[in-house]
Amino acid sequence: MKWKETLLTALISLLVAIIAGIFVFYFTRDKRVEAEKIIYYVENSATFASSQGDLRFVTLVVKNIGTKSAHNLRVAADFGQIASVQDKRIILSSGPAATFKDASSGGHLDVTIDDFSATESATISMLVKESGEHRYSDLLPTIGVQSNDSLGELVALSSLHPDDDNKFSKTSRVILTGIMAIVAFFPLFGMRFILPILTTFVGRRLPTRPNLNNTAFLYLQQGLIEDAGKLLETAIATRGADAVTLANYGLTLGLQGNVEAALKRFEAAEWWAGLAGERAVVEYDRATLYLSQRQFAEAKVHLKKAFSLSRSEIGRYCELSVFIRSAGETDPEISRLVAAKGR
Repeated sequence: MKWKETLLTALISLLVAIIAGIFVFYFTRDKRVEAEKIIYYVENSATFASSQGDLRFVTLVVKNIGTKSAHNLRVAADFGQIASVQDKRIILSSGPAATFKDASSGGHLDVTIDDFSATESATISMLVKESGEHRYSDLLPTIGVQSNDSLGELVALSSLHPDDDNKFSKTSRVILTGIMAIVAFFPLFGMRFILPILTTFVGRRLPTRPNLNNTAFLYLQQGLIEDAGKLLETAIATRGADAVTLANYGLTLGLQGNVEAALKRFEAAEWWAGLAGERAVVEYDRATLYLSQRQFAEAKVHLKKAFSLSRSEIGRYCELSVFIRSAGETDPEISRLVAAKGR
């Protein structure tokens, strides 16, 4: 049965990895529709009063927070007749590689950027001089920002949060953590609980292969003790024993009268068994030996343990066992236990 368990382990691990990969892709992929999104805001950072009019520093920041470049982005600001732009500085986040056209004059700002990439920003710092006495709000210019495909959106500086688009939601982080935990702990729990179930389900649908231990086990169920012993001795001498083979050989020795040798092999097989299906066979072989000796109380204890570990397979073994049938005729409780599959 080892080749089936190895194959199933590989297939289950592959399936879990694929499912985990799909979930990770879904929760980490960029779900935004590919489009430009232009926003802008204005800052008034400082004011210098003088007898000839106030000087103010006004900063206009334009950003593309979308996923697509904006083409022919035009940034225009008009202070009208109340102020004029004395000096300005235009900086693009892409650095010296950035190109733009500046057609500004007097109190009018007019800048065109041919290609405004996604995540790029433009900072336009202006030194503005008043032409007379005006309120603070009068120096806020009339602004228009437009590309070939969209209009810019004026936003409040306080509403901006850096990297908001790159952060996962709390729910996404929790789900991703759960997926990683499943992938990490699957080998531990899958080998113990899931694999035995799938081994039973798939094993019945795969063609059987020649196997000395399995043949000997069938012989034991039919009471062919000597034939089973020869096969098991050959298997152990040529390939060595695993937990199930060791338990079956222990049962053979016990049915032949060497109970002490049988119990020692049961103990060794129980220590060796890692899978629930293997431990179930060890308990079933113990129960069979006790049934053959008419020690029904001990046999029921181990038979219940075997059913608890692999209910379906142990039920199939009981259908074939001459020892179960014989004991059931003597003790109806054995028949009831087998019919209820240990429940």
